[in-house]
Amino acid sequence: MTQTTMFFMALMSRNKSLLYKTIGLSFIRGVAQTVVDTFQKHTERKLQVEMLTGMTTVLQDKVMSNNSFYTLKNIDGRVEDMDNRISDDVSNFSETVSSMWSQFAYPLVRILWFAGRFARTVDRKYAILLWGYLGGAVIVLKFIMPNYKQIVADQSALEGKYKF
Repeated sequence: MTQTTMFFMALMSRNKSLLYKTIGLSFIRGVAQTVVDTFQKHTERKLQVEMLTGMTTVLQDKVMSNNSFYTLKNIDGRVEDMDNRISDDVSNFSETVSSMWSQFAYPLVRILWFAGRFARTVDRKYAILLWGYLGGAVIVLKFIMPNYKQIVADQSALEGKYKF
């Protein structure tokens, strides 16, 4: 947004040096963003492949040990093709976890960037006061929020008991 503001300010004031500076900064920012995005996608894919191969190897070893594959196939007729089931579930899991990591990192970087910019814009005393207020609000909310993890676990246990 700052780049756009600088660009329109240069156009409206007919300031050539500011316009060239804004164009140069926009180009550098675009290159930097492309490098970061490419690195992020590469890291995400690498994490996904490593998780996929590691988990598949471990799960296949566990299923094939002690003829568990044949036992599961014969006891429960719902599982027809265990190897496809493992590969699909592991693939979905690794894809979800690797995308969650990148979706977590981007907002964290944005928050830290904004915090630095905010501290430079206002006096550091006011920035620390605001961050302290936000930290205190998080602590208070943590204590007054219900334990959703326990609620979902209890609900799942009751549904399982009812279905049984």
